[in-house]
Amino acid sequence: MRTIKGRTSARRVGDNKMKDLVEYFNGIQPGKIQGNEHLEKLVWDCWHEFKGSDDTKMDGHKVLHRMEKAFWNPPIFSFTIERHGATVGNSVWADIQRWDLNLASKEAHCETMDRRMVSKMDSRLDVNSIAQEVADLILKHSIDDRLKWNRSGTVRVQVGKIIPESKKETTAGRRKKFRKALTGIIAEFGWQEVRPNVYHKT
Repeated sequence: MRTIKGRTSARRVGDNKMKDLVEYFNGIQPGKIQGNEHLEKLVWDCWHEFKGSDDTKMDGHKVLHRMEKAFWNPPIFSFTIERHGATVGNSVWADIQRWDLNLASKEAHCETMDRRMVSKMDSRLDVNSIAQEVADLILKHSIDDRLKWNRSGTVRVQVGKIIPESKKETTAGRRKKFRKALTGIIAEFGWQEVRPNVYHKT
């Protein structure tokens, strides 16, 4: 790598990488491009050279082994890629993005085209039946590891033991429905919720 007046000429390296990518496309016909690890590596090497390439927190290394539907329509190279940002929050869906790289203007454009299920959704849970079961335990003052009885006469429902943590969105929704169902059932017998998951007979 050359040094100019004490500074490394990083730009020259970037120019060389872009030149390699341009030469690659000059050597192929327009149209669909089948899986090509060499192309993925070339795109990775000069990804930062395209203006807008950091949109949606995209980085060049993410294209490796994940590039789909690659297409060359001079001067634009386009492809789709599965993005997993949403799955960090336990979503079962991933976004499908389309990227257009304009080799003439060195600009990148991104558009979310679709989404794809990348893991199985939790099976449906009959929260009403579970709420009825727990209500029966409360009304009978039963000793159960899902209930914690206090000297004041209140009972804390151990929701975590009744509806264990799974996917974040699914768990929150199930627990909310369970609490609503349970509160409705035992309200008919004089019980009310004094604070989240804690009940007392009036």
